[in-house]
Amino acid sequence: MMLNPANCARRLVGLHKEIGRPPIWRHDLCRRAATLTHAAGADLKDIKEMLGHRHGASRSGVRAG
Repeated sequence: MMLNPANCARRLVGLHKEIGRPPIWRHDLCRRAATLTHAAGADLKDIKEMLGHRHGASRSGVRAG
């Protein structure tokens, strides 16, 4: 069964409101998953595939803000 991203996002926002925390967004979850997977020793190519990135350009080492 496929999950509807909009439904998942709404549910996450609702859960965070219930506990009084700011919402965490899909992009944040993906970045966290990639970081933990890399820390566990996974190859960057495999991480990109896991996240659905199709292009070979890497952003490793590039940090926002």
